[in-house]
Amino acid sequence: MAVALLAIAWLSMPAADITLLALYLTVSACVSLGVSIVAYRFSEARKRSIQTKLLLAHLLGAFVLVANILVTARLMFISSHDLGLLLILLAFSALCSLAFGSAVARRLTGAVAHLSEGARRVSTGDWTTRVEVGTNDELTELADSFNDMVGRVNATNDAREKAERARRELVIAISHDLRTPLTAMRAMLEAMSDGLVSDPATIARYHDVMRGQVDLLSRQIDDLFELSHIDSGQIPFDFRDGNLGAVVRDAVEGIAMSAARRGVRVSVCGEDALPVRIDPVRFSRVIQNLLDNALQHAPRDSEIRVSLARTQESAILTVRDHGDGIEAADLPHVFERFFRGERSRSRERGGTGLGLAIAQAIVVAHGGTIEAGNATGGGAEFIVRLPVRWSDQ
Repeated sequence: MAVALLAIAWLSMPAADITLLALYLTVSACVSLGVSIVAYRFSEARKRSIQTKLLLAHLLGAFVLVANILVTARLMFISSHDLGLLLILLAFSALCSLAFGSAVARRLTGAVAHLSEGARRVSTGDWTTRVEVGTNDELTELADSFNDMVGRVNATNDAREKAERARRELVIAISHDLRTPLTAMRAMLEAMSDGLVSDPATIARYHDVMRGQVDLLSRQIDDLFELSHIDSGQIPFDFRDGNLGAVVRDAVEGIAMSAARRGVRVSVCGEDALPVRIDPVRFSRVIQNLLDNALQHAPRDSEIRVSLARTQESAILTVRDHGDGIEAADLPHVFERFFRGERSRSRERGGTGLGLAIAQAIVVAHGGTIEAGNATGGGAEFIVRLPVRWSDQ
């Protein structure tokens, strides 16, 4: 129909010729379509390469072109000389078409071969495989998608392996931290049961030590329970508009007496009004854990300073002690579960190794950040930043 309309507009053909042309084009289209269907089914009947299929398509195009020209030449009574010259030109065009089709087919099949080889290597476990295809077409997009997929799977595998390593380390740490106090209590109980210890003073001291070990185990189990619930998202945070300064001062008051018995002062300075979106109960645990950590390292007659400040974007809480500080090698690990720096591994300090991990998890749930460092002049320093979220900032 399109060619017939073109003939009417361009050649100004009479109606009779247009009718014949339309009839001829209809017959030619039907025959060409039939040949095309046969060729397509032939190419799909058995496994053939993309290059073979593309060459068959070019051959089919050349066949349709030659057949139409021959029929037209017979209808128009073109001379044998002109027909021969026309066929030579058609053969030349067909060979050029086949040569171009072969080059394109080799390019495409090469790209497909690269993708196939990359998939095979990935199937053998080589997750570093990447495929480069420069055809600038759908195959290039496919290669980019393949590389992105491999990268994502690789990242997922790395995360899974990291999680598995962390799980094994966690089990080892839990086993060690639970076994140590249990072993100590068992030894004391056996000593009392076997009559090796009989004087009241020693028995009373053993009772005090065992009570302390039970308290340590209870705290550690509670910490594990809370941390597992935070990780799984099973703890519903009750976020509300609140004042960070008020939450901090209440938490400091709760620990000030315990600190005083150790000869350590706890002071609060800085901003009073720091409007944030906060769960007061959960965030009090953050402050408590930071202060407990500071108390474990603060020498007698020293001060733990809690500072409150603000920027345009954040409310800033800083907890600083005047102890020995944190070893440079320990800084990247202070928020890891069950991690204890060399100076704090002693059970006398009473740490479970989970307090800072819990504090970090709660701060992150609040959309904030926490970092550890050493303060100028000595001592460790922990800085918490929370976003200031409502209008009176």
